[in-house]
Amino acid sequence: MIETEVKYLINKLPSNLPSPMYIEQRYFEPVNTLDKIIKLFDLDSLEDIPTRRIRLIKTDKISYVITLKTKGMYSRTEYEKEISEELYNEILKEEIKSCIIKNRYKIKINNYVFEFDEYLNLKEELFTCEVEDENILEHQNEIEDILLNYFNLEFKDVTLDSKYKNSNLIKYFG
Repeated sequence: MIETEVKYLINKLPSNLPSPMYIEQRYFEPVNTLDKIIKLFDLDSLEDIPTRRIRLIKTDKISYVITLKTKGMYSRTEYEKEISEELYNEILKEEIKSCIIKNRYKIKINNYVFEFDEYLNLKEELFTCEVEDENILEHQNEIEDILLNYFNLEFKDVTLDSKYKNSNLIKYFG
């Protein structure tokens, strides 16, 4: 699947948010589980897939998800599957490069889903908003208008700023 999104640094969370999803997101380097992961996604290798993460997601239940992403600016290929707790725990034994803990709040406005993230394990208070849309550059003005006028937020587009990639947040804000 191709993921096309824009990411904003925001000054605060909007009011009247729904219940959050609690997410523990770990970036890892597979060694012992490499063959299992390649087989899981039916890939030849992970050589061109630098982003490898596992997530524990708590809502009304707990789920475990593995995601692989290629490099890209606004768009990149994303492979994602729910995995067993056993495989999740096995991957936890690999080299963990970083871990982000956050609450995510999703709000749908018009045809967009705004994902507001509140980071819980950083030294600095940090809030972001991500919006996925296959025509993101065509719709970016409308999305920014919603952030400004509907949510009443100050924001900065940080999509292309590598320090705001979730895998790098601990390095810069941890």
